[in-house]
Amino acid sequence: DILYESSSAVLKRSNSKKGVFRGLHKQNAPAEQVKIIRIISGRIIDLVADPDDGDEIIWYTELSSVDGWVKIDSNLAHGFYALEDVVFEYFCDGAYNESLEKVYRVDGIIKEALGLNPFYLSEKDSKGNPFGKLVKKYIRN
Repeated sequence: DILYESSSAVLKRSNSKKGVFRGLHKQNAPAEQVKIIRIISGRIIDLVADPDDGDEIIWYTELSSVDGWVKIDSNLAHGFYALEDVVFEYFCDGAYNESLEKVYRVDGIIKEALGLNPFYLSEKDSKGNPFGKLVKKYIRN
């Protein structure tokens, strides 16, 4: 559900069932987006990667409603895996442009590294560019 939208920003509320994987997605220039997300209910494994990093590291951390707002910089591709049924909000600073969106396919390495099951992937995400050589845990300050 769109809670707020202008020509340069959007605030949405969304939900996903346990086992749903979304991402990794990134908007390229000139339509870069800074994202700020928060979990309303449920838990996710939040994933980010820098597509320009030749080491192809995918960073992950678990997020729940106690974590508050989390910023995702515009240079990072972002996605998540729903550990439980989840409701979350996200604010995107920058207008969405489908033609400038890049999708990176990381489901194989994520499933293997983190032992995630069940695992539901959208058609859009199954057609992404292969990415990822290493999966590392990110500790939030």
